Amino acid sequence: AKLIVWGEDRDAALRGMAQALRECEIAGLSTNVDFLGRVIASQAFSSGDLDTGLIERNRAELLPTEAPVPPEALAAAVFMEHASAAGGSGPWDARDGWRMNLVPGRTLTFKAGESAHDVILEFTRPHPVIRVGAVAGAVAGQVKGRRVSFLWGERHVEAAVVADAMKRTVFVGGFRYDLERHDPLLAAGDADDDVAGGHLTAPMMVMEAMKMEHTIAAPAAGVVKAFHFAAGDQVAEGAELVDFEAAT
Repeated sequence: AKLIVWGEDRDAALRGMAQALRECEIAGLSTNVDFLGRVIASQAFSSGDLDTGLIERNRAELLPTEAPVPPEALAAAVFMEHASAAGGSGPWDARDGWRMNLVPGRTLTFKAGESAHDVILEFTRPHPVIRVGAVAGAVAGQVKGRRVSFLWGERHVEAAVVADAMKRTVFVGGFRYDLERHDPLLAAGDADDDVAGGHLTAPMMVMEAMKMEHTIAAPAAGVVKAFHFAAGDQVAEGAELVDFEAAT
């Protein structure tokens, strides 16, 4: 896809492009939106100092190491979780972490790359409290579709949260953050099912895309017993690719 802007001069076009990139929200696929935002903001690009060596000369600025997840992104993911869980039909449906003689609450864990982040949600009144590391505050706001708007302590947070199974894509402050809701009990059950089933399945409808490669990792050490497809075959989503036997 292409994103095109126009301006009276280069500076106006750059401002329009920066704004358009901040408003671009694509979930489910890897994109270069954040990278393009860094290019637009770089001095070399804005001044027109362009050639094929631009990226290499400015590698540290344009290709930084993994950016930390800001507290606002984690708070937005938890706020959406809490709003989705609210509204049960009775006290037994409530997921508010109730404990006798203790402050009710729960800890939600999100993984971003190799990092894990614990977020504490305390069900205090009149508003719950979200704690992300050293940052904590009462939270109150609203959810409209995938968008959340809330006051968190003294911070006003506007974000979009896209949920797909255990994955959460959070757009906040013009950036995208890919999180995965981590439930140790659920993860253990899924791993057992994958190994016991003896199959590796296709994760998406189309696995061949321009300049992209999709790796399917085995759930454990073992032996591939049979291949069901050859290179170039069309594979439906969820199709069994190989028979796999886990090592004993």
